Amino acid sequence: MAGLSSCLRDERQAGKVDHSLRELVAQRVFSIACGYPDANDSARLSEDPIHKLLLERDPIEGRDLASQPTLSRFENGVGVKELYRLGEFLAESVIRRHTKNLGLRPSELIKFSRHGLILRVKGIDLIADH
Repeated sequence: MAGLSSCLRDERQAGKVDHSLRELVAQRVFSIACGYPDANDSARLSEDPIHKLLLERDPIEGRDLASQPTLSRFENGVGVKELYRLGEFLAESVIRRHTKNLGLRPSELIKFSRHGLILRVKGIDLIADH
């Protein structure tokens, strides 16, 4: 989650922040993975013991998770450049994880250019346009 959240800019006023970007990203990812794709579900999941555990909080005494309005502001505040960085991060993560299976050397893995994503497989460049 730290890698994903590092792709985002936090322009909130520090004194008014209750939930870190990492927590917001983790809450959304785990909610979606558990079958709750809408931020609306966060209203009832904010006190859910299992979701608190997923965010490393005490399930009973731990602070509640972010509210629906907080998650909606978070999702709506992500811009195009940040989405692009998230896409780059996810692509790099998948390719790095499968490097061994594909028989690639890390130095030949991946690069991004104005043409898109370039993946080198056994000396052949595969280009995915953006």
